[in-house]
Amino acid sequence: MRNKFDDSIEQKLRRLEVAIIEYRESLEERERRDRRDDARDSSRKRHRSQSRSESPPRKSNREREKESDLDRDRERHRDRDRAHDFESERGRERREKSGSKERDDHDRDRSRDRDRDRERRRRIK
Repeated sequence: MRNKFDDSIEQKLRRLEVAIIEYRESLEERERRDRRDDARDSSRKRHRSQSRSESPPRKSNREREKESDLDRDRERHRDRDRAHDFESERGRERREKSGSKERDDHDRDRSRDRDRDRERRRRIK
């Protein structure tokens, strides 16, 4: 019975050893692949950085969206300012017209008063 038990354990230990060896080999292979990928990536980055120095950098979608939002905000503010300027200009024109009309009325009233005063003076003399 002891023999069967020992054989069973030995078999399990061999399988475990084989599994450990295969796992170690897969880790080594993964490490080689990662080094190769890192070398390729750094080569690409170097190439990109050289290309970027020759041409303007590309913007990410997020950067483009931010710029687009900023442009829309600027346009909105510009339109609002223009509308405000237009309204204030119209209001100023109205005030100027109204002021000039009042001035004309005032001048007319003063000239009437002067005319009346002259008439009275003539009558008195």
